[in-house]
This record gives sequence, structure tokens and C-alpha cells, in this order.
Amino acid sequence: MRTSNLNVPLSPKEIESLEQYAQRHKLTASELLRRYARRLLRKKRYAISPDVKKMTGILPRSKDARAEYHEYLLKKHS
Repeated sequence: MRTSNLNVPLSPKEIESLEQYAQRHKLTASELLRRYARRLLRKKRYAISPDVKKMTGILPRSKDARAEYHEYLLKKHS
């Protein structure tokens, strides 16, 4: 596979955070970014699953699902 280099301007804090995350997962920062880029490419190839499509539109648009759920939690934990 042919590869190329990419320079990404990051702040020192962002670089440190990236390197710490990679180290915790036993990866290099380059490998972490490479894997993330591959994952983004895979996401583009796959359509929304049929199960998710079936669930779309179950709630009427007039309902505020977030408010309803919040109300449910308040009742549940009261």
C-alpha cells in the first residue's frame, strides 16, 4: 500500500493528549490516527441498518422525546 505523510497543526496540549491516549492503548499516535481514518472510510461504505431504518419515525415529530424521557426519569426516581 502506498502511503503519504500529512502534517496536522495541533496544540501542544492536543499532541500530549493524543500521545497519552495512544500509549494507554499500546499504540503509536500515528497508528491511532491511521486506524481512525480507516474507520471513517468504512462508515461511508455502510448504509444505515434496516433495523434502524424501521425505528425511524416511530415517535411523532410533535413529541419532545428528550423532555418525555426527562419526565419519565423524574417519576422513576422520585
